[in-house]
Amino acid sequence: MFVLALLVILLNFFDAVFTQAGLAHGIVIEVNPLLAILYHLNPTITFVSKLVLIPLGVGFVAINGEERVWVFYGLIFCVVVYLVAFGLHLLWLGQFFLLMKA
Repeated sequence: MFVLALLVILLNFFDAVFTQAGLAHGIVIEVNPLLAILYHLNPTITFVSKLVLIPLGVGFVAINGEERVWVFYGLIFCVVVYLVAFGLHLLWLGQFFLLMKA
C-alpha cells in the first residue's frame, strides 16, 4: 500500500509540473474543471495546492485505510489515471520539442 501511495504522489508531482509547463506555453488545457477555474484565478496557488493537498489526502487515506480493500483499488485507479496523463504529457512534450527544432 505504501508503494502505491508513493507512486500516486510521485506521478502527481510530475503531472503538476508538466501541466503547469504546458499551460504556461499554451500547449495543453486543464481537463479538470475545478483546477481549470483555479488555474485561471492563480496558477501558483493551483500548483502549490496540487503539490500539498494531493499528497496529504493520499497519505491520510493510505495510512487510515490500510486494512480496507477499496483503498488499494482506489490507489490502483489513481496510478492508472496518472500513468495515462503522464503518457499524454510525454506526447505533447515530444511534439513541443520537435516544433522547437523546426
